[in-house]
Amino acid sequence: ATLVFGLTTGVYEFTWTAATANNDGCSSSDTMRIEIYEQPINANAGPDQTLPQFAPVTLGATPPTVGQGQWVKVSGTSSVVFSDVTSPTTAVSGLDVGTTVFEWRVTNGPCAVATDQVSITIIANTDLELIKSDTPNNVNVGSEVTFIISVFNNPSTGGTVDATGVGVKDLLPDGYTIVPGSVSNGGVYNIGDSSISWSNLNVTLGALLDLTFKATVNATGNYVNSAEIVA
Repeated sequence: ATLVFGLTTGVYEFTWTAATANNDGCSSSDTMRIEIYEQPINANAGPDQTLPQFAPVTLGATPPTVGQGQWVKVSGTSSVVFSDVTSPTTAVSGLDVGTTVFEWRVTNGPCAVATDQVSITIIANTDLELIKSDTPNNVNVGSEVTFIISVFNNPSTGGTVDATGVGVKDLLPDGYTIVPGSVSNGGVYNIGDSSISWSNLNVTLGALLDLTFKATVNATGNYVNSAEIVA
């Protein structure tokens, strides 16, 4: 047995020959093959991502300079589909709401595997619609008007979960004066900017939440009332 030094990446063949002591031409030989692989330096699975539900998911690993890479799902969604499991930038489908962890594994022959993990977090969608109405429709100066702001969590246009922490703001124009104590659902009237705000509302998927307040019609001013979802 002997030690061989100085071998670099590549394939080598060594032949061992045994001959008779008197060198009468009788010999036997055998050849062995040694292949030297370069050790993968590292693996980079790319940045973590947070995406809305149903958005396309594309992983972003760095292509290996040595060896071959392959994606493996470590935890999360029970079943995912890779467009190309060996592509560092493969598309992935089938992810559920929550966090799925993938590992990018770089191998080269018998060398130690280089790995890195990436987390993909899918956020559930809510699709909130705001509808503004008032009653009665025909009023005079001094009349009392009830404004109704309806917030709808629409499941047919992308909503998938109950909406929580919803905020709504209504800007009351100077053509009206708020009726004290008339704001529903814990809303707050701000005299500084004449706005009514609701916060931390919950709207069940497929449900309609009505927010109301009352105002008196002034003799002059702007009468165009607007509202928006702010959170």
